[in-house]
Amino acid sequence: MIPRLTSRNSSLLSRRESRGSSLVLVLAIVGGIALALMMFSLGFTGFIGSYHEQRSAIEAAGLAVAKDISGIVIDDPNFGLVGLSDSSPIGTNTSAQDGFRTEVIGINTLLGTIRLDLIISDYLQDPIMNKMALNDYNKALQTQQALVTALNSVIAGGTANDCNGNLINPLQDAIQAYNSNKVHLVMGQSSTLITNTLTLTLGYVDGLATRTAVPQPQSIANLTSSQMQQGFYTSNVSAPYDNQPFVFAALGSNATLVDFRAFQTSISGLPYSTPTVVKIEADELYKSDTSSRTVHAVAAAVAGTVTDQRPYPGAFTISFPDGPPPEISSPGDLINNVQIQADPTDSLQTAAAGDYPQTALSFYTIAGLPDPDPNHPQFENVLSTALYDWLKRGGVTVNVQSLITTLETPLTYKTGAQIQRLHLTSSGAVTVDSVTMGQTDLSVSNKQFRATSGLGIVSTNGNSYDLQITDFVHVPGRTNGGLHAGEPLNYPGQNVSNPAAASYVSGAMYENTTWLYEAFLSGSNAIRPTYNSEGIGIDFTIRMRH
Repeated sequence: MIPRLTSRNSSLLSRRESRGSSLVLVLAIVGGIALALMMFSLGFTGFIGSYHEQRSAIEAAGLAVAKDISGIVIDDPNFGLVGLSDSSPIGTNTSAQDGFRTEVIGINTLLGTIRLDLIISDYLQDPIMNKMALNDYNKALQTQQALVTALNSVIAGGTANDCNGNLINPLQDAIQAYNSNKVHLVMGQSSTLITNTLTLTLGYVDGLATRTAVPQPQSIANLTSSQMQQGFYTSNVSAPYDNQPFVFAALGSNATLVDFRAFQTSISGLPYSTPTVVKIEADELYKSDTSSRTVHAVAAAVAGTVTDQRPYPGAFTISFPDGPPPEISSPGDLINNVQIQADPTDSLQTAAAGDYPQTALSFYTIAGLPDPDPNHPQFENVLSTALYDWLKRGGVTVNVQSLITTLETPLTYKTGAQIQRLHLTSSGAVTVDSVTMGQTDLSVSNKQFRATSGLGIVSTNGNSYDLQITDFVHVPGRTNGGLHAGEPLNYPGQNVSNPAAASYVSGAMYENTTWLYEAFLSGSNAIRPTYNSEGIGIDFTIRMRH
């Protein structure tokens, strides 16, 4: 029997059909939303993946370029090899004519050394040292500009060399680093660096640090709190001294990423600045099966530097082949003794063709001295020159208080012939020791000088003494510094005889030519022995007239 359809049954059926239709509609809407979310998620994941791929690549490229520019070296005629970073004498393309490698001085170290030496000249009240430092300052500005020119040249697509002679090509290295550091995070997607879109720009970011120590003690540094950070000069801020602006470049301990949004190509009103931050930009084309897009990325990195500790810059020696006279009781007596202050220079000479005694000596002049006769300056002016040459070998770490204290402290003398040695240490302290002196003379380094003053001290002990300054480090560098690039004499080292000396002329103010001479060693693309053990930078000999 077929049941009868009542009105109640008909109503229930209609409600069931309506609920079924609503459920289908809800499921359709939810499914549509889920599909949209899935499609958005896939697209967003692809976008984020592309972004991270390119961030990794552009940052690696920026670091590669920052590392490149920190290795660029120029051969400066006034200071030798100069770059953004110091380097010990390890570069295989840095050898002087004698076969020993030379150091690279960082531009910040160069400027910091000159600023420190200006301060020291004021404390010693020495106008000659002050003039020497100002001369070096003007030369250093030329060096800084030459380095900036080299940096801009390579950033613009050129090349340069590092201290090993390796070719530096930042643009090529950036492209290689970029392509080598792409990490594909999205399946089914390819990416290509668009040709000629990778660009490099050199400039600045404010607030970055340097690695250049301020003068010690800080009370004499003549700096405000904004000009130094934790014992280092602040970068891209003028720190003037003697009315001369000193501007130090931003350099980290390594090549480091910085905020590209703070990048600027120049800093208004800042003279003689060195750009060390590189901004890098590139476009990359991303393709999938259904779409393509171009992504632009930017990064910035600052160059890094190492600090050469200069373990043995070269000693200032005071040699007494006949024992010390009572007039010299402390190192400062060389500066303050009234006889030495009044002495003329009887003979100022250089070894122009090679070292002496292997080659002959000739007349010499020291640039910048105020004396009317350049071949016979006041002996105290030659001493100031030599003292300045020695102190600048110590770099930025020389502690001014330690120097003054050492100059004023009485020397502890041995008996008989001896050498008192003043040392510049990596910590900044100036120390003194002594060694026994044998019967040897000192060579004269090629293109350096020696100065002699006969009867420079007439002593209260009844004897008279001749004075001789031998400066091995007056002219630095491979271009103008001669066979040994203005590096210290190894002592003790090899001995040579004087081929032109048949006998010693008694009563002469010069050396005993029958003695052997401490002579320079020669190497074969090796580290100079005086880098790792103390040699002689300056010698002041006080020799009894017999």
